[in-house]
Amino acid sequence: MKYIEFKIKNYKGIRDEKLKLDTLPEMKIFTLVGLNESGKTSVLEAINSFQNGIKNKDGIIPKDKKMNFNDTVELSAVAALDKSDEKLIKRFCEEKGFLLQEEISKVTITRKLKYKDSKPEGKGLVNSSWIINLNGHKTTSRKKAVERLYDINKELWEEVTTYVEKSIFPRIILYSNFLFEIPPKIYLAKKNKDEATTPKHLLATDDQYFLLIQDILDSLGQDLRVEDHLLNRYLSGESEDLDNINHVLSAMSAKVSEEVFQTWGRVSGIDINGREVTFGDSVKEDADGYYLELKVKEGAKTYLVQERSLGFRWFFAFLLFTQFRKFRKGDPENTLFLLDEPASNLHQTGQQELLTLLDSLTDKSTVIYSTHSHHLISPKWLAGAYIVKNEAINPDEKAITDVMSVRATDIKVDRYFNFAAQHPNQSTHFQPILDVLEYRPSGLEQIPSIAIVEGKFDYYNFSYYSLLNKVGLNFYPANGAGSLDDIIALYLSWGREFIVILDADSAGHREKNRYLKQFGAIVDNKIFCLDDVSSDFKDYTTESLTTTEDREGVVRKIYGSTATYDKTLYNSALQKLYIDGETFKFSKITLGNFKKVTDFIKDKMGK
Repeated sequence: MKYIEFKIKNYKGIRDEKLKLDTLPEMKIFTLVGLNESGKTSVLEAINSFQNGIKNKDGIIPKDKKMNFNDTVELSAVAALDKSDEKLIKRFCEEKGFLLQEEISKVTITRKLKYKDSKPEGKGLVNSSWIINLNGHKTTSRKKAVERLYDINKELWEEVTTYVEKSIFPRIILYSNFLFEIPPKIYLAKKNKDEATTPKHLLATDDQYFLLIQDILDSLGQDLRVEDHLLNRYLSGESEDLDNINHVLSAMSAKVSEEVFQTWGRVSGIDINGREVTFGDSVKEDADGYYLELKVKEGAKTYLVQERSLGFRWFFAFLLFTQFRKFRKGDPENTLFLLDEPASNLHQTGQQELLTLLDSLTDKSTVIYSTHSHHLISPKWLAGAYIVKNEAINPDEKAITDVMSVRATDIKVDRYFNFAAQHPNQSTHFQPILDVLEYRPSGLEQIPSIAIVEGKFDYYNFSYYSLLNKVGLNFYPANGAGSLDDIIALYLSWGREFIVILDADSAGHREKNRYLKQFGAIVDNKIFCLDDVSSDFKDYTTESLTTTEDREGVVRKIYGSTATYDKTLYNSALQKLYIDGETFKFSKITLGNFKKVTDFIKDKMGK
């Protein structure tokens, strides 16, 4: 099961918005982009509240309605089921005496909290309603007429929906930050100091670090439990049990070292030789209880995590609380992680490293993260990008009356591509993102040289080829052959290197001549059509560089052997290959065509 849509109504400043996660191609990383105070955090909190409850029922009323709010807060989630989910539900129903006869496909749950005079009604009870196709008949029924389970056995219907929600719906986990102060002692159990009562110790099951230890044990795949395989062995005092503790802690240390240092070294390029995480060789005891120590070894020296740099502590906590959380025993697949402004207090290098880490996080999960940093926006994930904007806030407004008034907060959530289409004057494909972030580079910032192409699918064609062949070029998608004026002017004003590659069709030639006339000699040797690269490319578009057979092969690789070529399917399939980093064996003709273009670009840029 996976979430495909969230609906939010009257939650803080969100009046009525949807966040759709069923993209083509399928995405597992979604970005909420917006300025400070735009409402990104409110969106994440609303999604989290759908599953984990509304913590402050008085605090979610829209600000401009606090005086007398008489409406309903609604949080809805739509989830799509796969075949294995349906089998589980059908088996559960059959064991209870009901045979499902129709496909379920998706489930919608809506939470509603009604208010009267700005106070929650019904003692703040949140009501849930379901849309789920539970249609069939009793196993003992002679008549096989299909009926709704809700109509014939409401008690069983409630039992089934409870099972679906607890056992199949993916977990939603919100992390507001990762600046956790990992304690020097992680308690497994606290001693019961009241000698007149039992038990003698109490497991620290409510502590997030206790749960982290159990997650690490689950990741080892050996059915290990904190109480049985660590605590009780220590309490027995037997030499064999103590030796077994040592083996368990060694395995835990090796697993965390692999996940933390190997991953960090891979994305950062830092030499991690001689660095490891250690839990020591045994459970330890003090007057308060029984605990483990988590330390970092670098060569012969051992440090507490708190003694390392801010950047290391952030990444250490991020990897611990995300990579191992996925292994929690009993959790359904496809955990949804909500990350609010991750790495916002780190240097741009750390933020860029996080993009790589997010890719590795999504093998068993989905991520929605918010940001106002351009370093945390990946071109690969723009199909899953949303612009979050508070219509009530004008960043340029300085009037005292505006500052003093109670603003009617109005948080809008719009898919990035829709946002781009609604801003025709912001012509380049990335420009709405840059404008939302109010991004302007400093003179010292390293702005890459780029090859500007006509659109996003040209971008994915060239970027995928460059990825497979390690070409080392940066491509930038515009919004059509005639939309390059702003990005050309921008790069000229920044004094940064660029080149334009247009299709060799009538529109490409027309716009090439217009740009040369408009910008003059300064863009000589910077604006080209494909037939400037090679006379073989006369009348070519970017798509023409790939042979018909290769295009059909790309479609079949993603959509199955029976899929037939369609331009939209091809573009989506190629985009998915690029996003997932999957390989495809192109023909020599296709590879040769792209090599001619990239060699031409490198030659013109002096690379």
